[in-house]
Amino acid sequence: MGRFRIGLGLLAVLLVISIGTQIGMAALQKPVKQSLAAAMTAAETEDYAQAGEKTAEAYTRWQRSRTFCAALCDHAFMEDIEGNLAMLRVWAKEKEKADFCALCADTILRVEAIENAHRLNISTFF
Repeated sequence: MGRFRIGLGLLAVLLVISIGTQIGMAALQKPVKQSLAAAMTAAETEDYAQAGEKTAEAYTRWQRSRTFCAALCDHAFMEDIEGNLAMLRVWAKEKEKADFCALCADTILRVEAIENAHRLNISTFF
């Protein structure tokens, strides 16, 4: 009976950690996505100064979440996002609307992919 309780306790701890990871990942990625969406909206209206500011804001928010993500995420996705954020600054300075918006949308999708990879669902348990 003691082993059963220990096992049940360990399962409960793992469930709490899983839920915490999901909530933490979603909370960290949401501001990054919002900043990127605002940057894309600014670029669509050809306000490249605002687009550059929102891109810098997204980069700052991404850097804040980097340690947590690095512990849990695939580093290839993280490097892609960091590369995209660097290129977004270039496209904002060059005032390349189409390239900026396309790369912004791609970066948002990559951030969502990281968030979705840590979403708790039934397949997580099997």
